[in-house]
Amino acid sequence: ERCSIESDNTLLTNNIRRHYLEHFGHRDLEGIVSDYAEGAFLVNVVNGVRTKYHGHDEIRKAFQDIFKLHPTVDSSFHLLEIEVD
Repeated sequence: ERCSIESDNTLLTNNIRRHYLEHFGHRDLEGIVSDYAEGAFLVNVVNGVRTKYHGHDEIRKAFQDIFKLHPTVDSSFHLLEIEVD
């Protein structure tokens, strides 16, 4: 499956996605968190369980947990959707 993109500015959305994946691939936690506004939220779905994280502290914790699930850069996952608002 491919990542779902709904955008009125596909170039901008692709740049955001590329930037995010670069930080993720380098395990750059602060780089990832810096992409989110302080009041932003992240919805993560793992094995059908949907969890919502709000604000920098919770989002940082979410990615720390994700990195524990994928401990090496050789890990893989399926990114199904990115929503930017």
